[in-house]
Amino acid sequence: MADLDDILQDVMEWGQYHAAVYQTLVERGALEPTDVSTWSDVPQGRVYDILDDLYREGAVKKQSVNPTVYVAQHPEKIIDRKEEEFVEKATEAKQQLFQTYEVNFNEDLGRNPAWVVAGRSGVVDQVREQLELAESRIDALEREPWYGDDDIDLLHSCASHGCDVRVVGRSGAEGDLEPLADSEVNVRHSTDVKTSFYLIDDDRVILNIGRGDTGVMFRDTTIATVLATEFEDIYKTATEVTDPDA
Repeated sequence: MADLDDILQDVMEWGQYHAAVYQTLVERGALEPTDVSTWSDVPQGRVYDILDDLYREGAVKKQSVNPTVYVAQHPEKIIDRKEEEFVEKATEAKQQLFQTYEVNFNEDLGRNPAWVVAGRSGVVDQVREQLELAESRIDALEREPWYGDDDIDLLHSCASHGCDVRVVGRSGAEGDLEPLADSEVNVRHSTDVKTSFYLIDDDRVILNIGRGDTGVMFRDTTIATVLATEFEDIYKTATEVTDPDA
């Protein structure tokens, strides 16, 4: 488990002295600067500047002035504020970068129609990204269902907004497929599922190769059509998965 001092430095973007001073005030309560220096091991010549920094940031408060006594602001308040700042900055960055990324990604697919994605997590991230962009069709053949709550919500949302969503998993994985089953997402299982691939709209394909820890992402209508035929053959003979709570 990470040391609390390291966590504070990381989350609050503080140096070692700032984290030590704040942590000391949380643990010891209201203190004068000389006592803060003693308990935190921050040199006397630095502790005043550190306290001023934390005061301006709103991480500590002055309880009295003569002598000056400092007390820590509630941790939840300062961490929540930092989280809000991060979310605001992250949202702005996403908005500015998203459009540029989409344009360049589509141009790259045109120039380089096949992309290799390494690692199972990389394959899953690529699938998630393409699911979010789906407009008309999602056909998923999945040997090892990995869907979490957010993925299930995304697939349900796609289906409710007019996207034709069909998922076929291997027989034996029905328990992992059941949360997907509702009136708008078609979910089945089959003993014929030996690999995994995803067909997005008319031309985007993500295909697992090897043991599933490498994927190929490409845009090719011809190959997509071939895989769509394979998917249809398996889907027709697959067994429906129903929601046990329905």
